[in-house]
Amino acid sequence: MGSSSFTTFGRLTSAIRWALALLSGAVKPDDSRFKASENRSMRGIPQDRKSQFDAAVRAFRGDGEICVTDAGLEVFLMETRDIEIPEEEKLRQLAISTEHDIFAEGWTGLRAIYEAAAKANSQDPYVFFSWGISAHSWYVDYRTPELTKRLAIASEAEKVLTIAHKLEPQDSHIAYILGLIYYDHPAGDEDLKTYLSKAISWFRRALEWDADNEMAQLYLAHCYHDLASHYSEQEYWELAVEAYENVDQDRLICNWPRWRAVKCREQLAACYAWSGNQKKAERLFSAFLDEIEALELDEFRSHDAVVNLDELVDTLTRKFDNAGLLQRTRVQARRFGFEKRYENLFDGDEPDPLIGYFLSPLNGR
Repeated sequence: MGSSSFTTFGRLTSAIRWALALLSGAVKPDDSRFKASENRSMRGIPQDRKSQFDAAVRAFRGDGEICVTDAGLEVFLMETRDIEIPEEEKLRQLAISTEHDIFAEGWTGLRAIYEAAAKANSQDPYVFFSWGISAHSWYVDYRTPELTKRLAIASEAEKVLTIAHKLEPQDSHIAYILGLIYYDHPAGDEDLKTYLSKAISWFRRALEWDADNEMAQLYLAHCYHDLASHYSEQEYWELAVEAYENVDQDRLICNWPRWRAVKCREQLAACYAWSGNQKKAERLFSAFLDEIEALELDEFRSHDAVVNLDELVDTLTRKFDNAGLLQRTRVQARRFGFEKRYENLFDGDEPDPLIGYFLSPLNGR
């Protein structure tokens, strides 16, 4: 991410790319990209000291839920005292390392680590940026079920990211994460247009400050796509088409797991369909099906390039009638094991004799 000309804070990219990827759902903890970028997150820690730092993190974790205390943080800093990086950076790295663990006091526990880091240096934008990323990952409903707590964490995320923005103005990555905060805001369902408008504003700023920020490009398109789906206004469909067309597919493929680019192409085709350009949509959906038909599935009937076929199925079952695309889609839905997910796709369907070939383990698919 980022252009060839970086601001000071832009150089944070390698240090927090893994967190950005995990935050936006682009990677899972066991993803090889996650492991590689996790190593880059150890910015400033000499390689010969990394094992020492990791040991101190393990000791801090202990057994069971993490309980954060002043004494525990002091011990951690003592155990890492001869690693020559600033105290705030050690604490920031500790927070990143434990972000997805279970804390006895929930978010309050992880926040305490960031508060200690900010107390050590209140002018370090790294601290507040990472703090905001962590807050975002904690206000999702499966992590923090209670809505009032989720709203409070989201408000905190806005606050600390605003501090990061003031410390390092015109940074594209900060703007992108602020956009993501509003895009995924727990109050978004109640006032979709307001929160998506705020997200659009920040994603546009992110692109103003770095036109090559491919995730800001992608999420700007998602915003218009969501608005179009919810309000069914022609203008939103056209804006979604334009935004998806502007996503840098090469950078998306290079920097993120393959499914991101594949899904983007499917979404672009759907937006063309709903904007009224059926011929263009049919060509793109046909190319999309060509792409996924060529994939060799694993033993679980899955492939990391395909997470679902939602836009394709929704368009073919609700927007236009194309028997050829519909039959090809049915074959792929069966091949990927999506029969239950898309039961409506098979209404009145007579199994095609070719389906047995596509599902056979002998054909390498």
